[in-house]
Amino acid sequence: MSADTTEAPPEEAEGPAVQTSNYDLIRRRLSAQGEELRERAEALNARRQEYFGSTAMAVVGQDRIRTEHNCVPVDIVSVGGKLLFGYNVFIGLKKTTAVEDVFSLHSFRRGEEGIELDHVSQDSSKN
Repeated sequence: MSADTTEAPPEEAEGPAVQTSNYDLIRRRLSAQGEELRERAEALNARRQEYFGSTAMAVVGQDRIRTEHNCVPVDIVSVGGKLLFGYNVFIGLKKTTAVEDVFSLHSFRRGEEGIELDHVSQDSSKN
């Protein structure tokens, strides 16, 4: 009878093994589903490229946009051959925010060292 009291119950002895196999089973299922999702996304992208065509994107140059205040960039868009740069800025004691406090307009051209950006003032941007 003393042998029965020293042995662990079968449920406790199998606990870690069952948990490990459950973990492995879930991991295998998720890996398989992830692989299927990747294959389906690649097939969809291939169909999209056949239908709409594809153009290679490449960086042609870089430059820094300088603003009057330190800012956090939000978006940039090409408008009428110029770049409109939108940003968030914290202006401490100023009570009102003007357009030039959150947007700046820049002309761009390809120079010897790549892209060159020049600030366009509000007065000259109306042309």
